[in-house]
Amino acid sequence: MFGTILGFILEQGSARVTEISRTFELPPSMAASLVLQLEDLGFIEECEKSEGGCGQGCGDSCHGGHACASGGCRINPPYRLTQAGRDYLKK
Repeated sequence: MFGTILGFILEQGSARVTEISRTFELPPSMAASLVLQLEDLGFIEECEKSEGGCGQGCGDSCHGGHACASGGCRINPPYRLTQAGRDYLKK
């Protein structure tokens, strides 16, 4: 399942937990758990943490200041692959 989710994130450029839940028809809690596991393994990271602030992560995935002001990015941030995640997919 990790490889499938990592492949999806790579293909999309970034993905939120809600997108993963919807795409793979997973309960939200299961999708969130998988994302946390992938983050703990160092395979993915929150876009905003890696690029310096809300609205700047993974292109326009945070939808600028509006989502930041409403807390949207902090609640359901987009994630992208790290180099470790890319390396995992090459195996």
